[in-house]
Amino acid sequence: DAQPEGYEIKGNADSMLYHLPGTRFYNQTVAEVWFDTAENAEAAGYQLPPSQREDEGSDEASNVTDDPSADATDAPEPSDGEDN
Repeated sequence: DAQPEGYEIKGNADSMLYHLPGTRFYNQTVAEVWFDTAENAEAAGYQLPPSQREDEGSDEASNVTDDPSADATDAPEPSDGEDN
């Protein structure tokens, strides 16, 4: 379907992922649904691709790992670049 005016966010119904303009998979994604905001995409049950979720801030998302044997409590403390 053609992109509706004001709706630039592409949604893939098979994967339930949404893609923002300028991101890695945006141009190759065939939109099955369009959203005007990321908030509306998430309200509809869509998520950012995993590769884009790690930049959500310094909360628990920064402790996520692909290694199922790793425990987030074993993760090193964030460094401010200075020796303590």
